[in-house]
Amino acid sequence: MNRFTSLPQCDAGNLKKIQQIIEGYYAEERKKFANNPAMMIKLDGHLDVVARSAVWLYPSDDIAYVVALAHDIGRGVEFERTGSFVGRGNNDHHVIGLEVFDSLMRENGLDGTDEANLVGLCIRYHGLDRSMVNGNFDIRPELAHYDTPTRNLIRAISVVDEIANATRAPEYLFREQQEHAKAESKGGWVPDGDKWSREITPEVTEAYRKGKPFSRNEVCRTYPDYNLFWATVAIKFLKKDWTSELTIRLLEEPGYVGVRDKTGTTQSVNQPSWVDAYKMVFTRSMRLNDALEKSKLLEDSVKEAKERLQERQRSANLPITDFSHLV
Repeated sequence: MNRFTSLPQCDAGNLKKIQQIIEGYYAEERKKFANNPAMMIKLDGHLDVVARSAVWLYPSDDIAYVVALAHDIGRGVEFERTGSFVGRGNNDHHVIGLEVFDSLMRENGLDGTDEANLVGLCIRYHGLDRSMVNGNFDIRPELAHYDTPTRNLIRAISVVDEIANATRAPEYLFREQQEHAKAESKGGWVPDGDKWSREITPEVTEAYRKGKPFSRNEVCRTYPDYNLFWATVAIKFLKKDWTSELTIRLLEEPGYVGVRDKTGTTQSVNQPSWVDAYKMVFTRSMRLNDALEKSKLLEDSVKEAKERLQERQRSANLPITDFSHLV
């Protein structure tokens, strides 16, 4: 079981109204960004995975689903202002998202309700620091006075957001390398003149082998480092009992890798699973021996997670999950 199941009690009617308002907003966003592949990935791909993950982990808590639906509501305006998804300060999607959401709530007479306040809080603070996922809120003094269920809700959306990012990262990792999107001059951490380096920082290799997440901004120096960062996060969730089955299922769904062609158009290269998509990214960004080793470790992590899950089910006399239909 997960470690923070107690979420806030909410008014079902208000939650339903908020959900409908958010869905209406996204319907307009999809029209506006219909010809923008990067935004459509956010609107259809990422949001879908986050919402499904919230329902999987919190099937009895409607607030988890509504927060999952709303958490990235600022992405469209962020992209319009900055041309990217790495806005800083007032152009960050957390800040923008709260502005957009608060405006929608005022327009519809829901501002000030407990439900609107909770959703807005999660939009503003989801995923800002991984220590909050582990229950450490000391780095955010402004959250100190909130009760445990409210903190749990922020942690819950941070977890499902991170699972979605980790299991779907191949859709943009190689394209970002082609675009040199993480160059230092663009606010990233990869040296401007080192776009196609196949080097892997030793600290990253060690962390990946242990399935121990590391600081992306402080440790990553190359695109292979960055690719392994998200795969390491996926392995972390495979190792946790309460997230392992969800992570397995998401990784074994059909995947793809986004690749820019000579005209600058992003094409999707379909793969049998997201594990296979990671393997393609590794092969294109690393030395062959490194790519083979890292791919096998990810495959083995999925296999071991299945075995641990099925052993727990046998011990508890529960039905054994059959994953064969997912492959």
